[in-house]
Order: sequence, then structure tokens, then C-alpha cells
Amino acid sequence: MFEQLALKNYLEIQNSKINSSYTRIIAATNKNLARLIAEDEFRGDLYYNFFVLKLPPLREREDDILPLADFFIKKYSEDFKKEISGLDKKLSGRDQTPFLARKCSGA
Repeated sequence: MFEQLALKNYLEIQNSKINSSYTRIIAATNKNLARLIAEDEFRGDLYYNFFVLKLPPLREREDDILPLADFFIKKYSEDFKKEISGLDKKLSGRDQTPFLARKCSGA
């Protein structure tokens, strides 16, 4: 699979024909990949040959919580055809506490 991703070509088993493809894989982990590479638990070529985006966890990006909550409220109110008023943009710090203090699964 790595060869197919790197070379953008793959060989059909049925008729030995070489085809080209454009493949994009998006993956996420909460593991320390640099440590796993050092311990030979993760392939370094997969890490170093592809673009790696390091995004801090949401608990470290508190300013993103309310816009994300508003986005999902709008999205699911449209998806389920339910009228949901959304969040008050003028929430004080005290009113934001339930959003910011909640432990999410996987955190």
C-alpha cells in the first residue's frame, strides 16, 4: 500500500495492468509517533514522507469550543429539521464554564 501511495500507481492482479490513482488518507492519533518510531512500533517512512499536521487537543483551544458548538447546533438542526436557537454570542465567562469544563470522551 505504501508503494501505491508514494508512486501513485498500482498493479491489477487480474490482468497485470498498471493503473494510476490519486489517493489521500486522513488519519488521527493521540499517540506520540516520534516515540513510537524510536521504539520501532511505527514506520518512520510513513511519518516522514507524508504531511503531518499537529493540532492541539480541543481542551487546549478553548476559543474554538463555542464556535464549534454553534456550528454543530446549526448543522444538526438542519439535518433533523428541528429549530434550535443556537448559542447566545454574549455568553459571559461564567456561562461558558459548562462548555469549557466538560470532559469529553477520549480526552
